[in-house]
Amino acid sequence: LFGRPRGHVSDNFYAFGKPITIEILPIPEAGRPTPYFGAVGRFQIQAALDKDTVKVGSSVKLTLTVTGQGNFEFLRMPTIDELPGFHKLGQAEAKRDADKVVVTYDFTPLSEAVHEVPAIEWNYFDTTPGVEKFALVKTSPLPLVVKPIPNGETLAPLVNTTVKSVTPGVDDIFDLPDFAG
Repeated sequence: LFGRPRGHVSDNFYAFGKPITIEILPIPEAGRPTPYFGAVGRFQIQAALDKDTVKVGSSVKLTLTVTGQGNFEFLRMPTIDELPGFHKLGQAEAKRDADKVVVTYDFTPLSEAVHEVPAIEWNYFDTTPGVEKFALVKTSPLPLVVKPIPNGETLAPLVNTTVKSVTPGVDDIFDLPDFAG
């Protein structure tokens, strides 16, 4: 009945009510962590590895998942540029929707002395009535078995490879369409 056509005619129905007032408060500066990831609501964070055993220099994928209630469209995930004992190969946001954000990071362990992926910390502003404060959550450390590289192999850079400077916003963006159309 509501909005469905009857024959070839449709009717619009409206419901009117009294206006309501909403007070929107700014996120406080006092106690704001650095970095603050812009999340407002109530959240949990979880971490998982794609494998529990890896060879030195090989890839292991770390997936962080934030779930809960809040502003998933605006929150930021940690970039995790430096993880002790690892070299970051890259990261990609796998999914962002109304109830979760999933980001996958690609790391390689630098030595067999690495035994775990340490806990990853993340923060948000908790909007629970009566609480209203910044909250810090973290993942559990993830055990990882790192096997040594075979004798004679090393993690040296490629021969004849020169290091070039990277211009942010120029050299790190690829496959964009031409802005001129």
